[in-house]
Amino acid sequence: MLASIRRGARVSIAAHSQIPAVASRFATVTTTWRCLRLSRGGGITARSAVFREIAAFVENVETVGGGFRRTYGSEPCSTRFARGLARERLFFEIPMTEIVLSARDVTKIYRMGEVDVHALRGVTLELHAGELLVLLGASGSGKSTLLNILGGLDTPTSGRVTYQDHDLTEAGDEALTRYRREHVGFVFQFYNLIPSLTARENVALVTELADDPMSPSEALELVGLKERQDHFPAQLSGGEQQRVAIARAVAKRPDLLLCDEPTGALDYKTGVKVLEVIAKVNRELGTSTAIITHNAPVAQMAQRVVSLHDGLIQSEVTNDHPIAAGEIRW
Repeated sequence: MLASIRRGARVSIAAHSQIPAVASRFATVTTTWRCLRLSRGGGITARSAVFREIAAFVENVETVGGGFRRTYGSEPCSTRFARGLARERLFFEIPMTEIVLSARDVTKIYRMGEVDVHALRGVTLELHAGELLVLLGASGSGKSTLLNILGGLDTPTSGRVTYQDHDLTEAGDEALTRYRREHVGFVFQFYNLIPSLTARENVALVTELADDPMSPSEALELVGLKERQDHFPAQLSGGEQQRVAIARAVAKRPDLLLCDEPTGALDYKTGVKVLEVIAKVNRELGTSTAIITHNAPVAQMAQRVVSLHDGLIQSEVTNDHPIAAGEIRW
């Protein structure tokens, strides 16, 4: 079922009344690029032609302005686009509308002897393309159970979970394994590194199984550990070990990054560094990211915050002004 889903450039487009012709052409060009990526075809000449047309589009957009022109800090989108092209990946900052993962009326009941424990009581949730979402709740609120179900590690008692147009609740073990392996990166509170392997070797465990991975060195450089790649876990601090775990999770270029209490075992300064890395992955790779935490200040970095209590969604808030991870205090 999921075998046909392959990774390509993460590009979406939204028409704007001022430049519909430009938008239409861009959609055509990026579809061509996606086909080249998926088929591994076209060669350098064809790819270069696509690159040139995309670059021309961005220049046009910067000139015309309107709804497409967005900036990241003081950096125009054309600069950010160029960086993406240099990595053979495309980024364009537009309103997030595409739903990549959704849960509908999801329940989870665990049987404990003669007692039924209701971990989830009918949760409906969506994760959008490129979004950074925080699931906030106290211990026992059901947030880890929900994350495990969204990641294909567990199945709901009732309800429906879909990834793109694929129903995960109908998937068998083999399909769920492929979904986790090809599309989901996990980061847990405890790092789960293999002690006898170096940082690079721990990341390589994943890259050897992926279709289009980064190199382990590239992934470790992304999280700021290029100079520590030949160190063993015992030679790394807790924060460095967690960053290795993040590198391992993102090295396969997953569509989804699911983080379960990634700062739970860390002190404040180290935790902030880890959150900065997660935000960087979301920003630079366009990975749809969900962080679950009991630590309320972490929610300030999210674009959307969903609070859970006793297996139910208590509130859902859009954060119009998320702050940088380095500005969070707790």
